[in-house]
Amino acid sequence: GFSQQYGLDYSDTFAAMARPSAILLVLALAAMNNWIVNSTDVEQAFLHCDLHETIYMQPPAGLEEDGNKVWRLKKGLYSLSQASRLFFKHLAARLKEFGFVAATSDECVFVLLRGMSVLIFCTVVDYILQVGNDPELLQEAFGYLRKFYTVTDDGP
Repeated sequence: GFSQQYGLDYSDTFAAMARPSAILLVLALAAMNNWIVNSTDVEQAFLHCDLHETIYMQPPAGLEEDGNKVWRLKKGLYSLSQASRLFFKHLAARLKEFGFVAATSDECVFVLLRGMSVLIFCTVVDYILQVGNDPELLQEAFGYLRKFYTVTDDGP
């Protein structure tokens, strides 16, 4: 990102991924309780996030009008090292608005309890594993996400 220093941490990236052990635990809960398991992909996820830093890039080959010009980015791109962090913050804020709480043991696992209904989302960059015991709540949460993102229901 803009605070990275070339040669020190310039190539460091961030990927919001639930720990494999957390995913296995959530899938074990689903299997033990006969819960619904579903998956969702957020299409063009990084383009949903406004950049707060000033970042410039050279135009891709074939698109440059003048070799001296650069582009100022307004949105995240997949090759941008901080894009994943920006998307995660955006997604986490939307999930919390809906009522989810991030797990204390893994910030990429979100839990929603509503009465006897349980819904757990595990995020892996722009992919969301959804597990729960209430199909209507799952559809409600999926519809809520569709207000902000283009999401595909990838099924179980």
